[in-house]
Amino acid sequence: MALGLGGGTAAAVVHAATASASTNDTDHDGIANNSDDCVNVANPGQVDTDHDGEGNACDKDDDNDGTNDDSDECPAISSSTRISAHDDDGEECDEDNGGTDGDHDGVSDGHDNCPTVANPGQVDSDHDHHGNACDKDDDNDGVKDGHDDCVTVANPGQVDTDHDGHGNPCDKNDDNDNRNDVSDNCVTVKNPAQIDRDHDGRGDACDHTPTKSD
Repeated sequence: MALGLGGGTAAAVVHAATASASTNDTDHDGIANNSDDCVNVANPGQVDTDHDGEGNACDKDDDNDGTNDDSDECPAISSSTRISAHDDDGEECDEDNGGTDGDHDGVSDGHDNCPTVANPGQVDSDHDHHGNACDKDDDNDGVKDGHDDCVTVANPGQVDTDHDGHGNPCDKNDDNDNRNDVSDNCVTVKNPAQIDRDHDGRGDACDHTPTKSD
């Protein structure tokens, strides 16, 4: 019997470790680390202008033209595509390139998902072609950002089990029991001790038959 319980416990630990590795989200942007192009910087839209595997939010040179963004007059347009390479006011990335850049964010209006609001990273969480900077509902869940408890993660029902102001879809500890959801055997019911007498993977606090494995 002891060997059976030990084996089950070991399997559970391995399963939990695997789940944690695949769902861990260091920057809390709704994208798991193993799929995130900026693991340590929130960038829910995963915008990567130069397609180099580093999202704009953590890429020092978004257009990969050799000039870092903080000194690049057109951070989202490579110098190799500009017509005027010596236009000190930065207009080589708008008028001289066949368009205008009304918000002066380095993205010409014809390609800008917020043409009147600066958003050089072009983050668009819900992929509705309206950048977050000018989108009143970033996650397109029907709840305006000013009233949404998960601004960039859809949560139409505004479920917030622990009433901490962070909706469950974007809260890594839904029941506020100091045990993150990825390793919690009762995700929405407090059980900091994680007691599970029947070793079925559900803690006693949320198990209807806590002494009998289902």
